[in-house]
Amino acid sequence: PMPWHSQRDGIAEFAGWLALVTGTLGKMGRDLCLLAQTEVAEVRPGASGGSSTMPQKSNPVGPETLVALARFNAGLVGQIQQAMLHEHERDGSAWPVEWLALPQMAVAAGAALSHALAVAGSLAVDKARMAGQFEASHGLLLAEAASFALAAHMPRPEAQALVKEAAAKATATGRHLFELLAEMSEAPVDWRALRDPARHLGAADAFIDRVLAGARKS
Repeated sequence: PMPWHSQRDGIAEFAGWLALVTGTLGKMGRDLCLLAQTEVAEVRPGASGGSSTMPQKSNPVGPETLVALARFNAGLVGQIQQAMLHEHERDGSAWPVEWLALPQMAVAAGAALSHALAVAGSLAVDKARMAGQFEASHGLLLAEAASFALAAHMPRPEAQALVKEAAAKATATGRHLFELLAEMSEAPVDWRALRDPARHLGAADAFIDRVLAGARKS
């Protein structure tokens, strides 16, 4: 309802939206960078960058670019917020800040969307590696599930104490947590079935379906 000359809410809101877009994509990029690390190696984000001296290198350039663009816009959105402080009816020192920052933010958001599409289209997931990482924990990732399973047959504090003791032994010996629990407790728990990672996805499938349904509508 007020003249826009000194009320810059709309521009600040648009800048905030651009920063949210790049921030969301940057979060995706950061996760992919971590998952692509040599010691994790659960995903391969498509075409990667090499090294001038190390031929084995395969750098996740696409995801890294998403992170960089997110940080870039996160810095510029603060400049737009500063430009909201117009003096009286108009301020010739505030507008140029918008002229400098806002176009760059729009370009960065567009570039991030383009890179995100390329990354998503070329992403390869190593299921075997994921399963190997899961097993490498010797069942410790399922300690909470083990506590709940045992709590159905004994008081919960006792179940938690038993799992804690077994987890310490698993860490020290390298044996699987569930093997130790089967020896330490006579509770009728189906440890083999509980070991299946597919049983511990929680609401992941529902969240994925919700995201895909929203994407189809848009």
